[in-house]
Amino acid sequence: MNGVPQQVHEDHFRPKFFQPHLQIFQIPEACPCSVAKPLENSFALFFAAPDAAIASVHTAMKALLGEMMLPRFVAPSGERRSINLHQSIALLDPKYAHLKDVILAIKWLADDGSQDEGVSVSIDDVMDAYELTEKILEEVYAPKLPTTLMPMTP
Repeated sequence: MNGVPQQVHEDHFRPKFFQPHLQIFQIPEACPCSVAKPLENSFALFFAAPDAAIASVHTAMKALLGEMMLPRFVAPSGERRSINLHQSIALLDPKYAHLKDVILAIKWLADDGSQDEGVSVSIDDVMDAYELTEKILEEVYAPKLPTTLMPMTP
């Protein structure tokens, strides 16, 4: 008033935990427990620990590829070695070849949170992973019409 600035104080709150946790997206009913459970864990961790939440999404993607009956081990020189997520993605059935880049994007988001020192995963990164995961699960476990994911544009 009268050219004198007034101070206004506002409180801003950010939730850290919900019990029961929020269902960030609807997991299809046909989705196996081995995939759904890590996603449920991720939803519980979402607000408090985005790094841990995205790691659980990574675990769900590994489980998804396992549910697709991809080999988990190779023995090129007689020595049995486990296949990492990147190698599993390369082995996807041609029917799901269009999902390779989408699953790789989730893997890269999760790798940023787990491997790079000083790089933390943001809530937005986790939301991006959720959006991609939801599209994958809908296509694999709840297909509506014959469609494919459109390539992501920057």
